[in-house]
Amino acid sequence: MDFHGVSLNCALGDKLFFIFGRLFEGKTHLQRASATALQTLLSVLIFNHMVEIHTTDDSCLNSVLGALADPTRRAIMQALGGGERRVGDLAEPFAMSLNAVSKHVKKLEAAGLVSRRRAGRENFIAANPAAIEKTADWFDAQRIFWNARLDRLESLLKEEVENE
Repeated sequence: MDFHGVSLNCALGDKLFFIFGRLFEGKTHLQRASATALQTLLSVLIFNHMVEIHTTDDSCLNSVLGALADPTRRAIMQALGGGERRVGDLAEPFAMSLNAVSKHVKKLEAAGLVSRRRAGRENFIAANPAAIEKTADWFDAQRIFWNARLDRLESLLKEEVENE
């Protein structure tokens, strides 16, 4: 299926187009126009659904990148580079309440970037290297992929200039 130059590879969309084509066979021009409008609407809805649902298969990566999008959380991660720290110690450099820092730590926990250990009334936070390494691996794969693509583009442009 093609919608304004965007190729849609969707079995459901293909089936719907087939069904609508069969339903409006031999119908008047107005009925066929209505079917075409409905087919276009369905392709837009299917495309939007595909974009929203299938933008990435890795929700862990989304959580990590979302957590690291905030400068306070990045600073907390940097502070944890020196090892395990109490939540109160993490809060010291920031002009915010302990409760606000705790919310940032919870966001990092939800993303799997940190782990919490309780000792009595104290909460100790440590970085989780596995989540960081997984994210770094994704970035490495992207770097390799795009470097290869850009190298190929550069060689094609050089060939084009030489052939002129």
